[in-house]
Amino acid sequence: LKYEFINLNKQYIYEGNEYYKYNLNFQEKNIELYLTIDSFFGGNYDILLDMYNIIYSELKNLKYKNIIIMGNESANISILLNDIFEEIYCIINNKSSYDCGLKTINNISNIFLKIGKDNLEKIFSNNKFNILCFTNNNGLNDEEIEIINNSKIKYILYITSNIKKLINDLIKLKKYKIRSIKTIDEYPFIIKRFKTIVLLKI
Repeated sequence: LKYEFINLNKQYIYEGNEYYKYNLNFQEKNIELYLTIDSFFGGNYDILLDMYNIIYSELKNLKYKNIIIMGNESANISILLNDIFEEIYCIINNKSSYDCGLKTINNISNIFLKIGKDNLEKIFSNNKFNILCFTNNNGLNDEEIEIINNSKIKYILYITSNIKKLINDLIKLKKYKIRSIKTIDEYPFIIKRFKTIVLLKI
């Protein structure tokens, strides 16, 4: 896997909000990404690319071709995956991340963005979605876990820095088994904090 940063600009203004903007070469594609100014990865973009490469490698060979991505970074993840999935449905928690996501995807036809978690049950009941990518340090709530457990989701890629929430959610996601676990040191040589990426399968 090869990646190279071309430019980083922390002063980009869009819709009255300030964002990190940078260009990167990822999987032989030139991609323009945006992050909210309070994003941890704005100042740790080498680690961000390590995470993106793991996400891509974990998902690219799965036989299913439609995916739901939950979390404020879902638009950036989706643009990295749009060549290996037919439809990508992103669920974003807040307005600033949603606006940032709209700028990132730039009307790519197979990526759909939604703000807020209303109608989750209806979204997950759509049988065409068989993969969930979840990236949120706050974990899943009980309603979300029940919806996922009752869905046709076959694989979950769970990404978090909160190991306690991860363990708690894994216990409740009873029908899923761990297929792989990978970790990234988020603060090399400073403190012990790891991003954990777990692939779950029925």
